[in-house]
Amino acid sequence: MILKIILFFVAIATLFLSAYILYENLPISLDREGEQFIEANYTPSSLQYSYAERMQFYPNMRFSRPPVTYGFDPECSPKRRENIQQAISLLERKTHLRFAPAEADPDIFIECSERYAKDEGIFIAGHGGPTVIINSSLYSVILKGKIKLFSESCGYNVELHELLHVLGFDHSPEPKSIMYNVSSCDQKLTEDILEELNRLYSIDSLPDLYFQNVSSFKRGRYLNINFAVLNQGLVDAGNIRVALYAEDVKVDEFVIEAIQIGAGKVITAQNLRLPSNTIASLRLIIDEHDLVEELDERNNEIEMIPG
Repeated sequence: MILKIILFFVAIATLFLSAYILYENLPISLDREGEQFIEANYTPSSLQYSYAERMQFYPNMRFSRPPVTYGFDPECSPKRRENIQQAISLLERKTHLRFAPAEADPDIFIECSERYAKDEGIFIAGHGGPTVIINSSLYSVILKGKIKLFSESCGYNVELHELLHVLGFDHSPEPKSIMYNVSSCDQKLTEDILEELNRLYSIDSLPDLYFQNVSSFKRGRYLNINFAVLNQGLVDAGNIRVALYAEDVKVDEFVIEAIQIGAGKVITAQNLRLPSNTIASLRLIIDEHDLVEELDERNNEIEMIPG
């Protein structure tokens, strides 16, 4: 009788042990890996903020990479072209910004007209502003801009005013500033504008990759993980690799195709077999071999405790 009881408990223990081993070594699901896109946030230009709140329409507005190219409508006279060239030369002398002419698909397109534009009884000398912007979260990256010139006055003041609008600058409340909303011949390019342009265009044109929405679930020796990699930099990022470590053991590596400015990729991986069932921490590392140069690589690694 005692032997039967012992055998019974041995059988129960064996059953529970088998179930535990099965639990530890069975995959969580059948799917291996998935990927989806996070689209870039395209934002139309708008005079949303006053100059008192910030100098630019949106924070940190700049073109993706110098030189910023420009091209003319055939209607633009030699004088108008010369005025634009003088405005560009002034900015190049006083800032880090650089420009270059382009016959096809310029970053800034300049239209000209021999008439005045009239708005509520006021003659308008020109219009200018960004036409395509991407919000990368760190920067409002200008991809395209347009200038419309209607009249000439005060040398190249009108052209400089509209060019600064294309570069993201709003109107100034200071009457002597070139960005005041009514033009006069004694207006000047002020130091605050120059300092902001130098600050913005001293930053290298690089991507900046970071993690978002990281989550994981572990059962036994198998792991499901979900994470997003986004680009908050100034240019698109080429193909990158993201390494997954369980403590000091490399579990897997994910190859992610190019990520545009302000966009991202979501990676979902399932059934990743861990080296043991007692993993205390996991690490994800973007570009662990530093093959991609970035604005800031301090946000390229994240550590988590598996859930």
